[in-house]
Amino acid sequence: MSAKTIHTLTPKEHWQFVAACVFSLALMVVDEQTNVMAQVRMALSMLVQPLENIARLPENWLAQTNNAFTEKAALIAEVDRLRTQILLLNNERQQNEKIAQENERLRMLLGVASRIQQGKLLVSLIVDHSPSPFKQILRLNKGSQDKVRVGLPVMDAHGLMGQILSTNLNESDLLLITDVEMQIPVRIVRTGARAILQGDGSNELTLKFLPTTADIREGDMLETSGIDGRYPSGLPVAEVVSVKSQSGAIFWQVIAQPNAKLSTSREVLILLTPNEKKDTVDP
Repeated sequence: MSAKTIHTLTPKEHWQFVAACVFSLALMVVDEQTNVMAQVRMALSMLVQPLENIARLPENWLAQTNNAFTEKAALIAEVDRLRTQILLLNNERQQNEKIAQENERLRMLLGVASRIQQGKLLVSLIVDHSPSPFKQILRLNKGSQDKVRVGLPVMDAHGLMGQILSTNLNESDLLLITDVEMQIPVRIVRTGARAILQGDGSNELTLKFLPTTADIREGDMLETSGIDGRYPSGLPVAEVVSVKSQSGAIFWQVIAQPNAKLSTSREVLILLTPNEKKDTVDP
């Protein structure tokens, strides 16, 4: 039904319309000339304010919820970023520590090389070990193309490790001094007394043919004597850890521990030409 026009109003509705207009004009004049309506508006505003607050509660809750989700997402992203940064920093620290350890090992190898007056030295990496419980063998990453040959002595930064057992083009096998087939002429550093050091198949060495008249004690250091021509004289080999003698025996029962770190060393020195008067290291 369409709205009524002013021409279709009844007399009563007409006078009501006129009264409303007059009342509105009167309110406008009063509002313009006095502060009464301002006070009325203030009072009405105070009455309506609680209703407005209630009406705005869903909107406020929604805004707070959105802010909470936004802040939570930002915190999760920040945590992920920090976690990634920590992982990267830890990896960098580990790499730096690894490099520092490798540099320290190489410095120790070079220190050993500087004490060897004969021969040309070749640095090699240990790449594998023998699975056989009966042979104490390590695999090196240098072979015949690097002039490595059977019988050459090998040492790490701490002492003699053994000798080359076999070679191929790119690799070679190192027989450790603890193998039962290994016999090394040594002398006691403190006294100069000579004997034969033999492996026992485990992690120890036995000093053979040292008479009980010889002066030896726990803590004595053993080095190569050089009398066999295979090993240069003066290479550190082992430390005496036990000295015993049975009644009536003519030889001491001596147990020694290798100076070389047979199970943990990663780099070794191969003495290529012990009879040449050279003192260089090939990286």
